[in-house]
Amino acid sequence: MNKKPGFIKTILIALIIALLVSVTLVYFQLKGLKKSVEDNYKSMHGKLSAKIFNSGYDYYITEDEDVNQLKCHLSNMVEGINFSTINMPFTHSLVTTDIYRYYDSELNSIMLKDTLIMVEKESPDSKKCHYYTFKDDAFTKEIDEIVSKYGDKIGSIVFNIKDIYVKDDSFVPAEISCYYVTEGGQVSKSKTLYEAPKSKTEMENNGYSFIVRDDSFFLGSSATGDKCFVYCYGLDSERENMVNDVFNEAVNNSGGNPDNVYVRKDPGPFTVELYSVRKNDGKDAKHTYYVMAYEYMNVLIQPYLLSALGGRGILYVELFVFEVFFIFVFSIIIAFLIERICYRKVK
Repeated sequence: MNKKPGFIKTILIALIIALLVSVTLVYFQLKGLKKSVEDNYKSMHGKLSAKIFNSGYDYYITEDEDVNQLKCHLSNMVEGINFSTINMPFTHSLVTTDIYRYYDSELNSIMLKDTLIMVEKESPDSKKCHYYTFKDDAFTKEIDEIVSKYGDKIGSIVFNIKDIYVKDDSFVPAEISCYYVTEGGQVSKSKTLYEAPKSKTEMENNGYSFIVRDDSFFLGSSATGDKCFVYCYGLDSERENMVNDVFNEAVNNSGGNPDNVYVRKDPGPFTVELYSVRKNDGKDAKHTYYVMAYEYMNVLIQPYLLSALGGRGILYVELFVFEVFFIFVFSIIIAFLIERICYRKVK
C-alpha cells in the first residue's frame, strides 16, 4: 500500500528547489549590479572629478597662477560629494560614499579642511569666482561638537553669518551663530559660535574693510550663487585614513608615479570598492597634479540612492526577498505536482 505524499516532504523539496534557484538568481543579479556600478563609476565619477579639476586649472592656474584659489575652488566644488556618506540604520555600517581628492606633484593633498570660504562671482554671467578664506581653531572645535552631536541630522542646522571684515584673500566674520530646525519646522534658540576678536574700529585700523552681510549656509553643501559661504569640513579621520591608504596603494603599485591607475575590489558579496588616480598636467603642462575618484557602494540599496524621480523606489534587498518568496511558492506547487505524478506512477 502506497502512502500519499506528505506535506512536510513537499515543503522540504520546495525549500531545496527555492534555495538552489534563489542562490543562482541572486548570484547573477549581484554580478550584474556590481558591473552596473563599475560602468557608472567609469562614465561619471572618474570623468567628473577630472572635469572639475580642469575647469579650476583653466581659471586659476592658466590665467592667474594662483594655487590657493585653485585649492578653494576644488574644495568648494566637491564638498557636497565628499561630505555625503550613508550608513545603514541601527548597524551604522557603511552603505555608500563618494570621494574626490586632488594632490600636487609632491603627492600632498591640496584639499582645504576646517576652512570657511566666501565665494564671490566676478560677474553675474561669469563662472569664475573669487574665494576668501577664514580658519579658526575655536570655531573648528564648535563645528566638530555639532557634527558629533547631530550626526545624520546635521542638515537641519542653519549657520548664520552677520557682517564680515575683508583683507586681501581672507575674511573674518563679525559673528557666526546657528540654530536647529526640527522636522515640524520649529526653530531652536540661536547659539553664538564665533565673534570677531576685535572691535570694528580696531579691525579697520588693521587694514580690514567692513562689509554688511546677513547670510546662511549648511554643512555638507557646495556654495552656489553670486555671493555665498561654504564650510569645507573635509573628511573625518576614519575616511581620511582610508583614502590615504588607497592613494598610497596606487602610488606604490605605480612605482611612485600614479597615472591612470584603476582598481576594483570586492570587499564583500554585496559591496564593491572602486578608485582611480589620474595624472593631470593641465593644458599648459606647467604643473602636475593627481586627480583621485573613490567610490564604495553596497549594491543592495542602489535603487534607493538613485530614486530621484519621486518616492524612495525599491531596494534590491527587498526585491530579493520578494523573488525568494515567489520562487518558494512556485516551488511548492512544482514539488506537489512532482509528488503527485510519482505517486500515481507507483500506484
